[in-house]
Amino acid sequence: MTCPPRASRLRPLPRRFVRFHRLTYDSAVEVVSLDPDGPAGRGGIQSGDLITAIGSRKVGAIDDLHSFLDAWTIGVPLTIEVIRGTDHLSCTVVPKEPLSAG
Repeated sequence: MTCPPRASRLRPLPRRFVRFHRLTYDSAVEVVSLDPDGPAGRGGIQSGDLITAIGSRKVGAIDDLHSFLDAWTIGVPLTIEVIRGTDHLSCTVVPKEPLSAG
């Protein structure tokens, strides 16, 4: 695994929100917490952001995020699309190996 945000959850989105942002899915992965000094934090992702795409793949579930990161090459930058408030943003993140727990 290549260091996704520390905690995330699936967030259903209101139909009006989906149409306004022209999203493919009616859910997104919400960043609940992250290490500000980790890859996501250094890439500009913040708690509360809604991840809608990673690379060129749309994200509608947490499994989408994890399967993409599992296959991505460590150290190679990737673009993560997020919605923050009413803004649609692109953040560049450089995945790295997580620190071992012991």
